[in-house]
Amino acid sequence: MKDNYRGFVCAVILGCVLVLLTTPLLAQKAANNNNPCNSVTHYQECGILKGCKVAGPGVPVGTPFTFTHSSSYGSGTATLPAGPAPGGNCKIGDPLPTNTPVTIQENIPGGVYVSNIAVQPASQLVSMNLSTGTVIVKIGNNNVTEVTYTNQSLKSPTGYLEICKQSVAGAAPLTGNFTFTIPSGIPASVTVEAGYCSPPIEVPTAAGTVTITETSVSGIQLVSCSVYPSTYGTCTLLPPWSVKVPVHTGPISTQTVVTITNGPVNGTQQTTGSKGSKHR
Repeated sequence: MKDNYRGFVCAVILGCVLVLLTTPLLAQKAANNNNPCNSVTHYQECGILKGCKVAGPGVPVGTPFTFTHSSSYGSGTATLPAGPAPGGNCKIGDPLPTNTPVTIQENIPGGVYVSNIAVQPASQLVSMNLSTGTVIVKIGNNNVTEVTYTNQSLKSPTGYLEICKQSVAGAAPLTGNFTFTIPSGIPASVTVEAGYCSPPIEVPTAAGTVTITETSVSGIQLVSCSVYPSTYGTCTLLPPWSVKVPVHTGPISTQTVVTITNGPVNGTQQTTGSKGSKHR
């Protein structure tokens, strides 16, 4: 009986010794698998991933979309309700080490498709596949890498519109920035510097026309508008501050370019628009 007891004690002691010897190795392995950004000392070598979801044409605001994300530090899922353009609704993830590749994939619901995936800064984009809703990005150093998904309905055709701003002939040139709103456009509002044009704006084309409303500016008025290509149709003035233009379904190469001309109100001098960011 004593011999059995001694054997049991020895076995327990030997087991404890083995645990004590192997514990540092197990701890080291766990440390290698942990995210170093959880340590304050490494925080400056990390970045944040931000995911955003925009409701495009035919997608109701608030529609939930599910995403999977994976990297060498783990994986998971996230659900985002689609928000209004241009920013949508967003979530921020935990910090990850700089240059960590992260794969994001949307679980694309029936009846919609991914029309755009925007990555900011653009330098962090590794690859993109709109048909599968997949993007791979690298985490930036001590900054936010933002990934914005836009979906639209398969039943909602779209095209592109570009807005240009100019002064009426013979009047003093307009200066500053002018703001326009485009219902259901992506983005829904755009700022254009006098003498220049906006970037292409995606708009629904089911109606065949799009109404653009300019934010009123004291001392000036709408004078005229024109459309290129002229074969698309004509631009119609809707006083005091709106125009209606034809749009075609198709890629950016088939876009409508509308030029909106302003002139001084009778008896006033030409007025400047607001100061702000420039779109050329």
